[in-house]
Amino acid sequence: MISILIRCKNEEKYIGEVLNMIFEQFIDVKFEVVVLDSGSTDSTLDITKKFNVTLYEIPSESFTFGYALNTGISLTSGKIICCLSAHCVPVNNYWLKELVSPILSGEAHSTIGRQIPIKKMNPFEELAVRAYFPSVYPINIPHLSNANCAFLKTLWEENKFDEQLLGWEDYLWYLQMKPRYTFVYCPRAAVYHSHPFSLQYMIKRSYGDGKAVRYIREKLGIYLTDGKANSKRSMVKYVLDDLKNHIKFFLGEKYYKHLLLLPLIKPLMYIAYLKGLKESS
Repeated sequence: MISILIRCKNEEKYIGEVLNMIFEQFIDVKFEVVVLDSGSTDSTLDITKKFNVTLYEIPSESFTFGYALNTGISLTSGKIICCLSAHCVPVNNYWLKELVSPILSGEAHSTIGRQIPIKKMNPFEELAVRAYFPSVYPINIPHLSNANCAFLKTLWEENKFDEQLLGWEDYLWYLQMKPRYTFVYCPRAAVYHSHPFSLQYMIKRSYGDGKAVRYIREKLGIYLTDGKANSKRSMVKYVLDDLKNHIKFFLGEKYYKHLLLLPLIKPLMYIAYLKGLKESS
């Protein structure tokens, strides 16, 4: 009934813990675990092979998030697909049940699980994740994230994930599907999810975000912001609000080191985003 798809590359630090938690889930419905690796060079594959999973490998040079998702899902046999990142550790033994229950009951076609950032690992990312994935059901539902979500396989059969995007393939898919299908946020279907802090990662991520926004606008005609949001005045307001929120958060959490890094990191992230936004896809 359920296929859990895990995409991985060099995830030796977390993959064992993730798989342990999956096979300790309290749920009456049968499930399979499909792991799709894209060129791991550490002990990820050795660890994975110790578990009752189906393992497939693709060349690292062919990887995009959309391609890995489409390839992995095509190899599953379940009617419900659960996507989980290889470094997203379920917080308890009821994660899977909470995630798929609205689909099994017919309440939803797709569900979005909560993500809980690991404190102090990446304070810049921590602020965003806490805002996007709250502990209670929000007024505005978070968009789908393939780090922790589930959906009926028939939705994917109708509309595959875009294989050209560097990121945001889940957001684009959500935008395309939400007019016709019901998405439900499941805050109790939670996982721990953070990426280690590094300047290179933050800049690369911001650049990819800019590229994704332009691609979605040019290739698909979907505008993620209106005309006013592109004005200089609105951009200045966004930057000032963003910096204010970071300062308030860092002070509250006593992240003084990262507060000092703020004048360096954030301008570089803004520049990387604008560079990606201006480059042709």
